Amino acid sequence: MDKETAIKSLIAERKSYRAFTDQSITREQLGELLYAAHMAASCFNEQPWRFICATKQDEHYPRVFDCLNDWNQQWAGAAGALIITVAATRFAKNSKPNRFYMHDVGLATSQMSLRAVAMGLAVHPMAGFHSDKARQNFHIPDDFEPVTALAIGYPGDPNNLPEDMRSSETGPRDRRPLSDVWFGGDWQQSY
Repeated sequence: MDKETAIKSLIAERKSYRAFTDQSITREQLGELLYAAHMAASCFNEQPWRFICATKQDEHYPRVFDCLNDWNQQWAGAAGALIITVAATRFAKNSKPNRFYMHDVGLATSQMSLRAVAMGLAVHPMAGFHSDKARQNFHIPDDFEPVTALAIGYPGDPNNLPEDMRSSETGPRDRRPLSDVWFGGDWQQSY
């Protein structure tokens, strides 16, 4: 398979699963995912991202799990690993505010997600977590911001999910048409 076909396939296969198997994730697998994130582009090459990682075998896994909101705790505990993404809010080179830190963490997470697909894994980003708990549980400094949580694991059986979550897992993948997001000239003017 050529590179272009391989990349298109990874993009098409990426999905935010909620149903995971109980199969373990190893530190080596996390290392592969973090390497992909590590190689992402960032403003001034600041690489503002940091990742608080826990596999189910790690003693601090319950502290990461504790940061998730109740909704996400219903399903994310089946994932083999959990991560809290964190970002430096100021540039290291001059201490000025970095207004691009969320974008940069998003790029790193995206690359991690695509690498996960290539490894037969899935990454589910979650906005539903308590950043104050993450800050407290992991002593995150004030000049860093908890951005999101990630559940990582092997895709599992959607029938193991609570019924109210099952339909989003098994239904068709819904994306906005490109014409709704691709503008030229003026806002909402089709390209």
